Amino acid sequence: MSWIPGWDSVDGAGSWSHFWFWFGILCLFALGASEIVSHVYSLRKDQLVAAADRASAEQRERETNEAEARRKAETEALQKQLAEADKKVAELDRLRTPRHLSDAQKAKLTASLAGQPTGELVMKASGVADDARAYAGEIAAFFQALGWRVRIDNALLFGSDVSGIWLSINDSNAVPPATSALHHALESAGFPVRKTVTGDPSIPANEIWLSIGAKK
Repeated sequence: MSWIPGWDSVDGAGSWSHFWFWFGILCLFALGASEIVSHVYSLRKDQLVAAADRASAEQRERETNEAEARRKAETEALQKQLAEADKKVAELDRLRTPRHLSDAQKAKLTASLAGQPTGELVMKASGVADDARAYAGEIAAFFQALGWRVRIDNALLFGSDVSGIWLSINDSNAVPPATSALHHALESAGFPVRKTVTGDPSIPANEIWLSIGAKK
């Protein structure tokens, strides 16, 4: 095996023996180091996999939360729309229901007007409100029973607001006691009467006009 370096020389064989010994030691260190590096990379791989799993789980959770939030928002919007629709239906039903003078209102009117002066009351029933004439008839019959002089006129009411009930007299700066008593009684009984008595010089001085417009 003369072709092997240092094979035939004492010094060469010794040198190569030392070389391969330390080379083996170096390889052992390299093997240990590579095992350590391999283990470190294995741990890093596990960390990255765990991080990726966490990120994926967090992404799924975010998507789930966002979907739930959208569903909740859509449900709330739908519920709001339904509630608004129910209110509109209820309001339409209320507006379609004819007005009537209730027993509770009669009792409050009687109590408020007891001992108060009476007058000449002209009911101005709107010609475009379906229930205005019949409602005016009920109110007129009640006030006639209390001693008021009452008549009913169909009327075309004009103005920016022709809803509800309001009182008008010849001069709003000089409100007669009977008008004040009537206005207070209507408010106490829960009628949707306007807060102030309007003045109209065309109204005869001895008359109080009670206008009944559209349902309010």
